[in-house]
Amino acid sequence: MSDAVPAFLTPDSEGWLVLSNRIPRLGNETPMLMERMLALVDLSYPPLCLTLGSISSADMDDFLDDYKTLTGIDVTIIDLWDLNYQETIAAVSKAGFVILAGGLALDWVMQIDPEGLGNSASDFLQKDRLIMAIGMITASLGSWVYSPEEGDTKPGLNWIPDAIVLPDQDAPMQDENVRAWLTEHGRAYAIGLSHDAIFALGSQGKVEVWSTAQPVIALGKGWSAA
Repeated sequence: MSDAVPAFLTPDSEGWLVLSNRIPRLGNETPMLMERMLALVDLSYPPLCLTLGSISSADMDDFLDDYKTLTGIDVTIIDLWDLNYQETIAAVSKAGFVILAGGLALDWVMQIDPEGLGNSASDFLQKDRLIMAIGMITASLGSWVYSPEEGDTKPGLNWIPDAIVLPDQDAPMQDENVRAWLTEHGRAYAIGLSHDAIFALGSQGKVEVWSTAQPVIALGKGWSAA
């Protein structure tokens, strides 16, 4: 079931933005993911996988093969290093299901929104498109990108306003830098994605968990007065 949560505000869209901490399998291991994907993806539009560099791995090959087995449709793979922004949006506009895979979070920010104009959310999240970001890319989708190694934040794509997304993190508040950041940005929040977590954000603040593992949400100090 979908719940409406005021914190989760995505651009006006009938589509879904899905955050997966790792490359999933489609089948008995992830029944909620498979069920929701098949219900939501418009199969009249071809699927597309956007990458930054090579995504060659057995897990990704299995995922793309699983999708083809379920739908009978091959997934086209395009390396974004070969496209400018207009060409990227043209490719996305023809797809019903878009996978984002490979590369580093800050590279995605620079490639998708090189001038910091903030238009990419409305360009990508149009119609009833389903976009799945896998792995470290998920960290690019909030207003800020947090670097655990450096302990600081840099501007993100702002597809999930007022948020930082923390891949492979099931206890955001154990990081003292995250705690300090949430204190400083009172109405912000952190989304911690544990190892197998798959978290979906829809229109009008709807959220769903498509995995057995639960994401962990840490709210900034300002939410205590909400």
